[in-house]
Amino acid sequence: MTDSSASVSPPSRAGLKQRTVCAAIPVDPVNQRVLMVTSRKHDTKWIFPKGGHEKELGESYAEAAIRESWEEAGTPRDLLASDIGNEVHVGSSMSGDGERRIDYHVFEIEVDPDALCDDWPEAKERKREWVSVPEALARCQAWANERNTKIDLYMGFKQCRVHKRYLDSKGAESTNGIEVKVGVGTDPIAEPVVGSAERVGGRAEDGEVVTSSG
Repeated sequence: MTDSSASVSPPSRAGLKQRTVCAAIPVDPVNQRVLMVTSRKHDTKWIFPKGGHEKELGESYAEAAIRESWEEAGTPRDLLASDIGNEVHVGSSMSGDGERRIDYHVFEIEVDPDALCDDWPEAKERKREWVSVPEALARCQAWANERNTKIDLYMGFKQCRVHKRYLDSKGAESTNGIEVKVGVGTDPIAEPVVGSAERVGGRAEDGEVVTSSG
């Protein structure tokens, strides 16, 4: 099910550059874990696989997310678009200089941990690790509060089934987009994203142009 809460695109204007980025949130549904990878630019930051949509090759958004997940995290290359369904989040952000619009399509991909590739295109450039949902949320906080377009990865993760199941298991409630814990101790999910890309009608002001290098 697609999240339409931030799907309104920023205003278009003549000469505005645009890039479409497809992202994958690989999850282990049995053990309720999430697969994260390190950024090639900042190897202490853990993110989710993402990259540019190769429209000229005729691939769909889902196919692009599957490809990026394989290239960056070593998930199975032969997954089918029909297996992963629709986007969990669609959003648009503006680069800090206002010259580029980044359109995000985020998918949740269920993966059998035993099916991960031992060797994959970016195996020597990134680390990968299965982490719990609260640990993934904590790692997202390292960049979710920055002024950058990766905020759409965070928003997409919060729309995933694995995240919603985590909230259900902890008796959490969601109010106005901010998760509030009910009878549960402190947790990174209780922290709203503040000081990050400001969204008005789906628009995000940010300080980074997304590249496929992550």
